[in-house]
Amino acid sequence: MSVFDRMVTTWLLFTLLLVISRGVTADVEEMNGEADSKSFENQKAEDKVPEDTKDVVGQAILSRDDAPKEEELSEGQTVRETEGETGATQEEDLPSQPAPKLEKPKEVPVAIGGTAAGEPCIFPFLFLGKEYSDCTTEGRGDGRLWCATTFDYDRDKKWGFCETEEQAEQRHRAEEAEDLYQKAVRIISNTGKKSQKKEGYKLLSKVADMGHTKAMEKVAYAMLFGDYMPQNLPQAKELFEKLVLEGSPKAQTALGFLYAAGLGVNSSQAKALVYYTFGALGGNLVAHMILGYRYWGGVGVPQSCESALTHYRLVANHVASDVSLMGGSAVQRIRLLDEVENPGSTSGMLEEDLIQYYQFLAEKGDVQAQVGLGQLHLHGGRGVEQNHERAYDYFNQAANAGNTLAMAFLGKMYSEGSEALPQNNGPADRAERPPSFCLTLDRAFKIKFYIHLILFL
Repeated sequence: MSVFDRMVTTWLLFTLLLVISRGVTADVEEMNGEADSKSFENQKAEDKVPEDTKDVVGQAILSRDDAPKEEELSEGQTVRETEGETGATQEEDLPSQPAPKLEKPKEVPVAIGGTAAGEPCIFPFLFLGKEYSDCTTEGRGDGRLWCATTFDYDRDKKWGFCETEEQAEQRHRAEEAEDLYQKAVRIISNTGKKSQKKEGYKLLSKVADMGHTKAMEKVAYAMLFGDYMPQNLPQAKELFEKLVLEGSPKAQTALGFLYAAGLGVNSSQAKALVYYTFGALGGNLVAHMILGYRYWGGVGVPQSCESALTHYRLVANHVASDVSLMGGSAVQRIRLLDEVENPGSTSGMLEEDLIQYYQFLAEKGDVQAQVGLGQLHLHGGRGVEQNHERAYDYFNQAANAGNTLAMAFLGKMYSEGSEALPQNNGPADRAERPPSFCLTLDRAFKIKFYIHLILFL
């Protein structure tokens, strides 16, 4: 075959392949067009699914006659089908937010006895022209609580007791114990004599036997340290353990101290830490102070200034709210670094010999000693008991010598008042005061303001 013939044959084959390829391309385009048209029609048909089908992840599946209708599934949801069931799909259950707890309404007592036994009390109710919004003892000589079951008792005379005889007796015992407790506290607080304080603690001991919680706490601490009562560690521990069962934070702190020091028990720092923690959670400031110091120094716990600050801040906020420019609890400043450097220090307590020396100087006319002793007796602390009478005597001596600080403190004592010095803010009685009291109240309060800034800042 010649070269020309080969060229012609090659050209014919190329032309034939070109025609075939164009035909195939046209067929493919036609098929794609039909597919797109069908897809568009299917998409329109999917917008309305027959009742006997359901849509599962984009597929139309025939279901039984009792199958549920179409469920729309959002992206990300899953469908679970259970074998043997109708094949219906269920959305995954998600935890829902719990409903807020509603406060329980106040329980309405039901009348016991009387003329309307078993009927609920009505509040408020009218008795002798006065409305009562709770059970009352008015009109009864035995002190039992009662209520009316209609609004107008005077008209309807329908009533009943709010408590049983046993409950009334328990309430009377609790009220009697509280009255005795307050009496004992007044005796202890308003005297500086040890003999009278001992009498107060004897009364507290009787109240503690009646089951009064606060009295039991004070008596247990007195037995622990031997303050105004004979020291008795086993009995103190027994009282603390009873109080712990009632949730007393003071008792929990005390048991922590016993286990930390090994007093009457085997020493256990772990138990001590547990009791201190529970005491602090209950709001006991001493427990917060102990935990603050332990975290600051790393005593039995990992050292953490942040944790120490948390406990100390609670105590500081409480003291700041109690102490004001007009006085308050005695505040004794202690530097922790000083205690580390001098572990045997008395933490600010004054030696008896030093106090006697100051008293000697005051009797000889030393004004600074008189003012210092006056402040110690006014607030108490540092080993000196609070005594307003002696504070007044020392301030008066210094004020007569012309000391303005003593005059300010006297003005403070008159403005606040006490058992030793009646309150007197009026200018009418200034003529009856010593010459040193001719200082105006405005000046006295200004001086007092600066005094407290020096003392507490």
